[in-house]
Amino acid sequence: MTHTLVASIFVLLALLADRTRAQDLPSDDALRAAIAVEELEHDATTARARYDAIARDASRDAAIRRHAWLRLGRLAHRRGETDLARDALAQAAQGDDAIARAAQALAQQEPQDPARAKELADAAERAVAGLIETLTDLNRALDNVAWFGDAAVPPLIHRHLESRDARSSAALWRIGTKRALGFVGDQLASDDVAARRAILSGIGSAPLAPAAAALVRTALFDADDEVALAALSRAESIEIEDFCTLVASARPRVRSTALQALTAQLQNRMARMDQALAQKARESRAIAAALTPVLESTSPEDFKLATLCLLFAGGFSTEGRTLLVKWLPRLRDASGTIYLPGRADFAGESENAVALADTLEKLPVDAGQGVRVVASQLVEFYYRERAWRRPALDGVLRIARLVTSSSQFTQWLIDNATAEDAPRVVEVLAGSAALSEASHWLAQQALTGAEFEPIRRTLDWLLASDEGERWRPSLLLLALAKTGHPEALTWLRALRVKGSPRLGKSDVERAAVWYGTRRNDDATRAFLRELLTSDATEEPAARVALFGQLVSMGDERIWDDLTDVRTRAGDVRVQALAWWPGTAFDANVSLGIDDWLALRVEREGRKVWWHGYDPAALTAIWSRLLQPVDGEYGPYWLRSSAAISVVHEEDSAPPDAVVLAICDAHRARCLADPWFDPESTALRPLLWIADQPDHAEATRRDALARLRVAAFAAPSAKVRRVAVEQVDRRRDDATLTALHQLVADPESFVAVAAWEKLDALGAPVDRARVVRGFASTDRDARLFVLEQSKRCTESVSDLILPLLRDEAAEVRIEACRHFAARVELESVPALLETLKDESETVRRAAAESLQAIRLYHDEKARWARMLGGKPELGTAAAAEALVDQASPQNDVQTRLLAIRSLGLLAAPETLPLLIAWTRDQDASIASASREAVQRIHAAGK
Repeated sequence: MTHTLVASIFVLLALLADRTRAQDLPSDDALRAAIAVEELEHDATTARARYDAIARDASRDAAIRRHAWLRLGRLAHRRGETDLARDALAQAAQGDDAIARAAQALAQQEPQDPARAKELADAAERAVAGLIETLTDLNRALDNVAWFGDAAVPPLIHRHLESRDARSSAALWRIGTKRALGFVGDQLASDDVAARRAILSGIGSAPLAPAAAALVRTALFDADDEVALAALSRAESIEIEDFCTLVASARPRVRSTALQALTAQLQNRMARMDQALAQKARESRAIAAALTPVLESTSPEDFKLATLCLLFAGGFSTEGRTLLVKWLPRLRDASGTIYLPGRADFAGESENAVALADTLEKLPVDAGQGVRVVASQLVEFYYRERAWRRPALDGVLRIARLVTSSSQFTQWLIDNATAEDAPRVVEVLAGSAALSEASHWLAQQALTGAEFEPIRRTLDWLLASDEGERWRPSLLLLALAKTGHPEALTWLRALRVKGSPRLGKSDVERAAVWYGTRRNDDATRAFLRELLTSDATEEPAARVALFGQLVSMGDERIWDDLTDVRTRAGDVRVQALAWWPGTAFDANVSLGIDDWLALRVEREGRKVWWHGYDPAALTAIWSRLLQPVDGEYGPYWLRSSAAISVVHEEDSAPPDAVVLAICDAHRARCLADPWFDPESTALRPLLWIADQPDHAEATRRDALARLRVAAFAAPSAKVRRVAVEQVDRRRDDATLTALHQLVADPESFVAVAAWEKLDALGAPVDRARVVRGFASTDRDARLFVLEQSKRCTESVSDLILPLLRDEAAEVRIEACRHFAARVELESVPALLETLKDESETVRRAAAESLQAIRLYHDEKARWARMLGGKPELGTAAAAEALVDQASPQNDVQTRLLAIRSLGLLAAPETLPLLIAWTRDQDASIASASREAVQRIHAAGK
C-alpha cells in the first residue's frame, strides 16, 4: 500500500537510517528473513519471535545466534522492554567482533542501576495510570508523564496497544524521544487504518520535536483522509510546499482543509521580515502551481480560500503575479490587502503589462473596491520596482487610462519612453485624464500638428468635467501649444477672451511662450507682443518670459517698448527651466529682462545665442542699447561683457559688426564718463582682445587700437587701471610710453599699477621713471616711488633732497630712509638740517640715517687701512698698546711713561689695571697710577 511505503521511508529517516545495508546482512537465510519482516514489513511482533527462535537454536553457528540476540535486544530496547533488552544484549556482547561491540554500545544506553531503573519505571507506570484515569487538568497529567521520558514509553505503548486511547497517543507525541517516536512511526506504517488514526488522535497542540515534524509530514500524505486531516491540525510544522501538494490533490476534503490551513499559515509567514526573499519567491511559485487547478474548480468556498492565498503569496513571484492578474476580475471578496516584496525578479521587461491592461479593461463597472485597490497596488508595485521598460509601453499606456491615480506614471515616461513614442502616447491616452498626467513629459518632446486634435479634444473634456480640477488642465494646455498647430493659436486667443475657471491668464501666457518655441510667424509674434504690453497681463514673470521668447524669435519691435516693459516687470527673474523645459539650461538659471540678448544655450552639443537676430539687426540693437539716455547708461552695459567674452569661440562668436559697435560705444564712454566703472562691462575683454596679436581684419584692428588709447587716457581712474592691467603681450613703444606716463598718474592705484606692469615687462628702474613718478600729485604714489627708487641704477639723490622738505611727514621720513640706504655723504648737510625738523619722528629718522652713513664710512676707512697693512689707529688700539708697555716686566721709566699716557687717553676700560698698580712696590709707579685714575674719573664727569 502507498501509505505503508511512505511510512517505511519515514521510519528509515526517523530512526537515523536504521535499515541494514545490503553488505551488512548476515548469510543465514532465516535471519535475513526476520530482518526483512522487521525493517520492510514493520511487523515487530513476528520479527521478535523469529529472532528469539534463531538465538535459542543451539544447532546454529554461534555468530548467527549472537547476531539474532543483537537484533532482539535492539528491538526490545526500542519498545521499552528493559529486562529483555538487557539479557539479549548480554548474550550478543560475548566476544570481540563487530556484533559484540555494537551490543556493548547499545547496552550502555540501558539503565546501569537496575534498582533505580525499576523505581523509575514504577513511578512512570503510576503516572501513566493517572493520565488514563484523570478527569480534570489533562495538560498537567500529560506534563507529569512526559517528565519521565523513555521510562514512561513502555507503559504508554502497552496502554495504547490495549485501548488505542488518545491520551496515550498525546503522551507519546509530547515525550518526543527516539524510542517514543519509533513506536509512533511503527503505528503510522501499519496497514491498519484504525491504528494510524489512533496514533494521531492525541497529536493535539503540544510542542513537537523536529523528528516529530517529519512524522507529521508522513501522516500528511496518508491515503486515509482522517489521518491526513489529523496531521493538518499541526499546520505550523508543515512546509508550504507540502501544503501545495495537498491543495493540488484531487481529495476534496483534504484540499479544502489544506486551503484553510495554508491561508492561516500564509497570513503568519509571508509577512515575516526574517524570511529570506528567495524562500518566499520559491514558496510563491509552488503556491501558484497548486492554486491553478483550484481556481478552475466549481467550489466557491475553495475559490475564495485560493484567492486569499494568492493575495498573501502571489506577489512574490512572476508566476504568482501572473495568476493574480488573470483572476483579478473575480476577486470580489478581496479586502484590498496584498503582500508585495520590496524587491523582486521579473520575467523580462514587460511582465504582465499587456495582460494587466486586458484585465483592467474587462473589469465590470460594479467590481468591488477591494479589487480596484489590489489592481492599484499591483500597478504601483510594477512602477516602484521599475519592472516595466520601454517594451511595455502599450500595456502601460492602457493601464494609465484606467489607473490614473498613479503619481509614478509620468516618471515612468521620463525614464523609458523616447521622442518617437510621443504620437503613440497621445493616441492611446487621448480623451483621458492620463494624457494630462503625461503632459509634463510631452512638453519635452517634439510634438507635431498631428497631436493637436486628440490633445484639444481631451482638453475640452477636462474643462467640461469635474476631472479638470483634479488633473490641472494647464499642463495639457502647454502640450497643446507645443504642437505648433495653427489652430492652437486660435484656441489660445479664444481662451484668453472668454476665460475659464480652471485656466488663468498666466496659463495662457505660458502656453503662448511654448507656442512661440514651435512657430515663428507674424501672427505668433503679434500675439506675444499683445500679451507683453497688455494691461491684462498681471504676472511680471510672464512679461519677462514673453520678452525673452520674442528675443529668441528675432522680433525687433519689442525694443521700442523696453522701458515700459522693464517698468512693469521690475526686478523679477524667471526660472528658465520652468518656462522652457527641454532646453539646455542649468537647473538653477534665472533670467531677467536685461539678460536675453547676451544669453547663450547649448543645443545639439554646441553653444548658440538665444536671440534670433541677423547681424544688421543685432548691431543696431546693441548700438541703441549702449547709447546714454539723459546722461545715464542702461543695464545692457553689464550684459555686453557676455557678448564680447566669447569673441574667440568659433561656434558662437558675435559678428564683426557687433564687436565694432560695442567697441565704439565703450571708447566713447571711456572718453566721456569720468565715473565709468568698467567692471562687469565688455571693456576688460575688449582690452584683452586689443592686447592680442593684430586681427586680420583691419577695421576691427583699428577700432581696438583706438579703444586702447582712449582707455589709457580716460578721465576715469578705474578705466586707466584696467587698461594697465590688460597689458601683457603687446609691448610696442606706444604701450611702454603710455605706461611711463601713467607712473605719474594723480591716482596712486593707477601709478602703482603702471610701475608694477613696467617691472613685469622687464623695464629698468631708471632715473627718468623715478623723475616721472615723483611728479605725481598723490602722496601715496610718491611714497611708493621713494621705496622703489632704491632699485634705481642711477643716483637720484638730487631728486630726493627736496623731499626732505615735503609737506607730508611720511614723505620726509621715507626720504631719510632712502639716504640711509644709499649712505651718500652728499646728503649729510641736508640730513643735519633735518635734525631741526618740527616732527620728532622725522628728526629720529634723520639721526638714524646720519648714524648709518657715519658707521658705513668709519668702517670703510678702518678696513681699508687694515687691508693696506697700516697699523690700526683709535682709542681702543692705543689703550691696548699702552697697557702692554705698563706691565711689570718693563723697566720703571717705560712703565711710568705708559701709565701717565693712559691717564691722558682716559679710556675707562683701563681702570681695573690702573687701580691694581696703585699698590705696586715701586712708590713712583703707585703714585703715577693714582694720578691716572683721578684723570680718568675727571674726564668722565
